[in-house]
Amino acid sequence: MSVDATPNKRTRKTKDVRRREIAQAAIKLMSKYGYHGTSVARIARAVGISNGALYQHYRNREEVLTAGIQLLGEHAHDWLVHSEGANALERLENIIDSHLTWSTQSLESFVRPTFALVGVSEAVRSDGVTPAVVLVTYDVLLPIVEEGQREGSIRADLPAADLAWAVMMYFWAEDMALLSGVQEVTAGGAGRRNFVRLLSAYAAPGVEVSLPGTQKGS
Repeated sequence: MSVDATPNKRTRKTKDVRRREIAQAAIKLMSKYGYHGTSVARIARAVGISNGALYQHYRNREEVLTAGIQLLGEHAHDWLVHSEGANALERLENIIDSHLTWSTQSLESFVRPTFALVGVSEAVRSDGVTPAVVLVTYDVLLPIVEEGQREGSIRADLPAADLAWAVMMYFWAEDMALLSGVQEVTAGGAGRRNFVRLLSAYAAPGVEVSLPGTQKGS
């Protein structure tokens, strides 16, 4: 069913379920129409309710979009917290290796709407919710780096925050390449090869980094 389609049959739902459904519809619409094109009428139509019914759950459009942004924050790290590895550095390798697959699967539900939000004016983002969404992933990555420093897989003489931000920048670059269709990065492996070099600079002496699909020493 299209995101703009109106269901033929309405189902009575609890207030919390309906509020979440409305917020999820807003996220999907932002992916298609952008922040400013996501109107109350479109959101209500996607959920299958009237504008008036929507206002029974949210006071205005901005409140709906804020709830949608908060849902994005929930999805931002669900794939990170379940990462595995023999040590923290290996966890980072697996996280990096799985990022493109996750972003491709989440293109319309997370990547595109997130970039649509980042691109709007500062006045729209003045509530601080959008920066918080961006920082969710960083807040998950930083403890992994710090764990690696404690266990000896990641150099302890370099700031943990630097590596956490480097991983974030890699994610953003890969997401932008995905949105832009830059095959050299997404399919050609240029981004991953460069990140192996960067991650190697943070690896403790004697610890070798090699993501799947890359050659050691490349």
